[in-house]
Amino acid sequence: MPVDDSSVREGKESLLIHVQT
Repeated sequence: MPVDDSSVREGKESLLIHVQT
C-alpha cells in the first residue's frame, strides 16, 4: 500500500513535536 506524502509529513511532525516536548 503506497503511503500518502501528507500522512507521512503529519507523522514526522507529530514525532518531532513529541521529541521536542
